[in-house]
Amino acid sequence: MKLANLFEVNIDYMVGISNIRTKIKSNNTIDTELVSIRLKEIRKSLKLTMRELAEKFNTTSSAISNYENNKFLILSSFLIELARYNNYSIDWILGRSNEKFIQQKK
Repeated sequence: MKLANLFEVNIDYMVGISNIRTKIKSNNTIDTELVSIRLKEIRKSLKLTMRELAEKFNTTSSAISNYENNKFLILSSFLIELARYNNYSIDWILGRSNEKFIQQKK
């Protein structure tokens, strides 16, 4: 995130899940409460339990619970895989953008 903030670019572009480079000005902090809320929203939109989501991403339901209850900061590897799986923007999940879904050039 520090590099994305330094270059004022979207994380989706930096990790290669979007082919659109968007200028984003952001501070260096992550609103962990917002991340927790958005993770829960994503899981519910997929109609999955914590256990089912954990199984899809080879993690534990306790890890998902810890993310959703703001006890642990989400792992970047999990965040990238989650974004790839359902097209939600990493920048949106982290509160850096209001664009909910990954943008792509056609």
